Amino acid sequence: MGKSNSLFIRYSSLHGFYWMSYSCTSSFAAVFLMDHTFSSSEVGLLLAASALLSVFLQPFIAGIADRSQIFTLKRTTLLLCALPIIPCLLLSFVALPKVLIAALYTFVIMLSLSMQPLLNALGMQLLQNGVQFNYGMARATGSMTYALLTFFLGFITVRFSTSSLTSIAFLLYACMFLVLFTMPEMSSFRVNAGRSDGNLKVLKKNPDFLWLILGLSLIFITHSTIFNYMIHILNHIGEGQEAMGQLMAFSAMIEVPAMLYAGHLLKKVECRKLLRFSMSMFLVKVILTAMAPNLLLMYGACSLQAIGFAPYTPAIVYYVSTILNKEDQIKGQALVTVGVTIGNTLGSLFSGFLIDWKGITFALMVASVLCAIGLVFFFYGTKRKLEPVAACI
Repeated sequence: MGKSNSLFIRYSSLHGFYWMSYSCTSSFAAVFLMDHTFSSSEVGLLLAASALLSVFLQPFIAGIADRSQIFTLKRTTLLLCALPIIPCLLLSFVALPKVLIAALYTFVIMLSLSMQPLLNALGMQLLQNGVQFNYGMARATGSMTYALLTFFLGFITVRFSTSSLTSIAFLLYACMFLVLFTMPEMSSFRVNAGRSDGNLKVLKKNPDFLWLILGLSLIFITHSTIFNYMIHILNHIGEGQEAMGQLMAFSAMIEVPAMLYAGHLLKKVECRKLLRFSMSMFLVKVILTAMAPNLLLMYGACSLQAIGFAPYTPAIVYYVSTILNKEDQIKGQALVTVGVTIGNTLGSLFSGFLIDWKGITFALMVASVLCAIGLVFFFYGTKRKLEPVAACI
């Protein structure tokens, strides 16, 4: 097996383990926390606090990875893999007071969210060091493994307990650490491009990029509302945890073909157009979700994941890596994740209160309005036309 193939397999497995851990800790967060006597509003507050803390943590981590000779990109990611292990064990096997459960769970999700831009940056670092691979295929591995695990998590939590979620997450973080540990250190973006600027300078040099991030923040309120409160949506139409696991597995699995084809698609479709189309599908999806009266139509709404979130994921990585200078690309990936995380924060916080106040349908309609505003910002922020991708990413 060649070096590139070996690194591609290991990088793909990182996505696999990461997105499975995300399924346990974030996608099923409401299930876990409500089983531990948290209300919808409290769940929203906890998820919002996790996301908000990661907003501050992500640029800080990216800055360290950009500049430090000691905390390289690999070592920083290793640290983020190791830190959630003890909290997950405590949440799984120790009877804890509610306040400590909240603190530990907030810490785990904060670290999980902060890891996303580093995984993307690792992929771009591999490409810059001559390792040729299809980024969409690596990311599709994450969706496939997420779908597989999520399908069974509904059954597992019903048959055993919600503590199984954090037990599985512990094993997955350990696997991530071991795989990443076997990967070689590689030269970072800064080797070829000098010292990186601060976050504000990056945005000042690229004013359209700020509008893109603001747009993403508003658009991803819908994504957060749907996935963080999927159990409420399904309870509203008479379904429960098993249906939730199956539906979320379906949503992830239909992403796979689009992600596998994304590199080839970006050769034929201009990246800006693909991003604008995929973001528009977020609005269509949240409206259909709010209107769905039964499980069949919920499957129909979630099928839009294939043409919404799926092509967005590799396209935004390519877009950022193209419009920003090389020395700012780790920060750029982090700033995109910050924008998404702000949306997740707002969606988690306000939707939890809106659900307690007026119900899930009202929360989804408010998210629809904010998504429409976000689309205007996003279209304005993606004015720059890019050349087609020369090779698969």
